[in-house]
Amino acid sequence: YDGKNMIKNLDNDLRFCFNFFYRILGIKILFTFVLFMFVALLEGIGFIAFIPLLSGELPSVFDIPMFNNLKANSMASIFLILSMFTSKAVITFLALWRLSHYTGQIYYSIKTEMFSNALNAEYLVFSNRDTGHYINLINDQTTRSLSAFHHLNQAMISLVQASILVSIGFLTAWGYSIFLVISAVFILFLFGFLNRYVSGWSDDYSARAAVLSQRCIEYIGSWKYFVATGKVNSAITDINSKSNKMINVFLKMTIAGHFTATLREPVAVLVVSILLIYEIKFGDGSVASILVSLAFFYRAMNNFLSFQQSKQGVFDSIGALRLLDKEAQQLKSDIVKIGKDQVESPYLIEFRNVDFS
Repeated sequence: YDGKNMIKNLDNDLRFCFNFFYRILGIKILFTFVLFMFVALLEGIGFIAFIPLLSGELPSVFDIPMFNNLKANSMASIFLILSMFTSKAVITFLALWRLSHYTGQIYYSIKTEMFSNALNAEYLVFSNRDTGHYINLINDQTTRSLSAFHHLNQAMISLVQASILVSIGFLTAWGYSIFLVISAVFILFLFGFLNRYVSGWSDDYSARAAVLSQRCIEYIGSWKYFVATGKVNSAITDINSKSNKMINVFLKMTIAGHFTATLREPVAVLVVSILLIYEIKFGDGSVASILVSLAFFYRAMNNFLSFQQSKQGVFDSIGALRLLDKEAQQLKSDIVKIGKDQVESPYLIEFRNVDFS
């Protein structure tokens, strides 16, 4: 398989997902990312404040008044650590609070737009799809789109925080930072093969969910027919078969997600352990001198792997976004023009003051 095309396709998927939600939220979608940048900075400063408590020295790059005062005053270091992590908690809450508002806005926008477009579609377009198709779009696929939005935000937040932590870590131990970035890129590349399959499974799951929803509503609506003809068991068998196939696809996506989640901590510990072994064998042997740097790198690697896990979560639900986007574009292009435009015809019948009451 062509690795270059694989990465390009996955990047296009993420770009499509971002653009889908950007059309709804606009520039507001970037607000939470900015807040989490501040969260990562506060966490970084808090970690730096630990250095004087452990080794009594700070790297020369931090030779500024604020950090110089920490060398002679342990209580100042402790106070700075507490204030940084408290501020981090407050800003994190504000970011998640805004994120919940955006999620509600997306849910309302997609559901109402799909419902409005379906009712305003041309008769031929509407009649070519049954009720189950529209119920699946308005309910099931809309709900799955919220999962994609959640994971997209988590992926971008993890990537932003990892980048900032690596940048700060670069100031304390640049060689280790380069090793960490190379390791992260290599690991994300390997996981890219898994992401490609997850994206395909998501499309398959969405298609099967649409068919299952259609059949359920169709069979329930034809209850009298099945009872009268004694074909209830055939309908049940068909639904069981379609449910079984959909569950198999769901299990594949779920197992892939669990696989990534279980590897997250061991891989992060492995990378940090390699750095620690190198420092003991080839460095000055003082673990305390790089302990805070290792904490940076552990948090950064955890964020890189969290980015992979969240990105995989996006691909779990991207099939719903593709289906919603495709249907929205088609329904919009076939919306009936409502108004007083008259069609020229020798057989025109005009209705006036007509209602459905």
